Amino acid sequence: MSKESSDEFREALPLLALLALTALAYANGMTGGFIFDDRLLAQHAWAWKPISQWGWGLPNPMGHAAQRPIVTAAFYLDYFLFDKHPTGYHVINLILQMVNVWLCWLLAIRLGLTRRAAWIVAAVFAFHPVQTESVVYISGRRDLLLGFFYLTTFLLYLKYREEKPLWWQITLPIYFFVGMNAKESIFTLPGLFLLYEALLAKNPWRDPPESQGVDSPWRRIWRGFTEYKVMYALIFALGVPLLIHRSFISTHLGYDPTGNLIGGTLGTHTMTALRAQVILLWRLIFPLHLLADYSMKSIAISSGWGDPLGWGAMAVIVALIGSIFWNLSRRPWVAFALSIIVLGLLPTAQIIRHREVTAEHYLYLPCIGFGMLLAMADARLRASKVQNSATVAMIALTVLFSLYVVRCWARNPSYDSPMTFWSTVERDSPQSARAQINLGAHESLTGQYGGAELLKRFERAQEYDPNNAGGYANAGLIYKSFGKNEKAIKLFQRALEIEPRNPDYKVDLARLLYDSGRLTEAWEQLEWVRVNVPGHERMQALRREILLKQAMEARAKS
Repeated sequence: MSKESSDEFREALPLLALLALTALAYANGMTGGFIFDDRLLAQHAWAWKPISQWGWGLPNPMGHAAQRPIVTAAFYLDYFLFDKHPTGYHVINLILQMVNVWLCWLLAIRLGLTRRAAWIVAAVFAFHPVQTESVVYISGRRDLLLGFFYLTTFLLYLKYREEKPLWWQITLPIYFFVGMNAKESIFTLPGLFLLYEALLAKNPWRDPPESQGVDSPWRRIWRGFTEYKVMYALIFALGVPLLIHRSFISTHLGYDPTGNLIGGTLGTHTMTALRAQVILLWRLIFPLHLLADYSMKSIAISSGWGDPLGWGAMAVIVALIGSIFWNLSRRPWVAFALSIIVLGLLPTAQIIRHREVTAEHYLYLPCIGFGMLLAMADARLRASKVQNSATVAMIALTVLFSLYVVRCWARNPSYDSPMTFWSTVERDSPQSARAQINLGAHESLTGQYGGAELLKRFERAQEYDPNNAGGYANAGLIYKSFGKNEKAIKLFQRALEIEPRNPDYKVDLARLLYDSGRLTEAWEQLEWVRVNVPGHERMQALRREILLKQAMEARAKS
């Protein structure tokens, strides 16, 4: 091996070691099955349905396939390669994470970080324990693809920003739009472009900021916007309509979030959302107690404007945002790192209501900002007058990253199977309605318990979260098995009050109504499903059954 090749290998060795550690951190999570949303995303919903049945623009489960077509296409590829064997899906997730770790390292280098600092940033991004949900959970593909488009878009921006070719200002927004079709949370990235121009373009890593004079960060933001106005105009023209459509028109799984505030009022909604953000920030700093699922009862719903914890959370958020403004001119790298965290959390902060109160996979991108802060702390420690500061810094990082890997390794098995997953949720969050519903559904499929025991689970779910439609719908199925159709009908009607666009509930209700002799009402439910979800198989089967029976009755009369 030549000296030049040997030097290149030595330079690449830390990155190769990081990728190996990434593979090690998630290695025991590659053999789990399909759980939770995986059943919709990969196991039995889209993988063998033609693209015409994706439900383009429709607010229903098949419509969700069209809402994120890049994710759906990725699962089509998985199905083509691996059929219904989940290990292959897991391995693709791990490969994507390793690619993203490499891209994160490249981005850190391109931003001007030292190789050591870039390694720290990429390591935090690689195996911070909150990343388990995005890597080991098959449905985490949405976050992995978001990360891929986020990092590559930023790298493309940095590569051509000085030349400013017109073709680049046109093609970058198109690529950005493709990324939005993987996950919409990428829409905050242009804000980071502007902050880069304001904070980092002329400030090398950790050097004191140059004298701003009249050329303040605000002027740089404005100049960055005007210099790339074609790019920003196209990003706005392509991205905003898609964002509006995804937020207010074609919503997730038939659930209309725009009319449902957390806790029912603006006060309870705002304070709960603020508390949830602070919990996520704490998970970044101290990721010991993590939850696989944050349903409504996993986080205590705020009592409203009089909630002292809510006001405390608001103070933390205001202080965080205030520190960004405070450091714009003083410590631009600190301001930039904090901005990555804030902009990464912004899309999921319940400003636009969505189904999940919070989830740890929302921290997928903020881990980059946290890694930058950790890299700055490492550089500060090594430059301090502490005796043997370099050794102390190395030991601290070794211990921290070892704990990260061990925490990931310990957490990965939680995603092995539906029973393991929801049992973990029930253990960590005893009042989780979704845990009761999903454990009951799994126990029903396996025949582990009879109807009476299952009914108790579903009634507990109704008690824990009266606004979770699944508790009522599953209890309705149990009452149907008992032959108590009227009780079952009332429960399904209650479920549809909560999720009025859920086609499965409508078909189940139609079956109950039909069996009870209420044909007109049953037909109304089926017609809605036929119009909105034309490929719904159980709807088609029930329609055929009703039409066949009507034809036979008409023939008998004639």
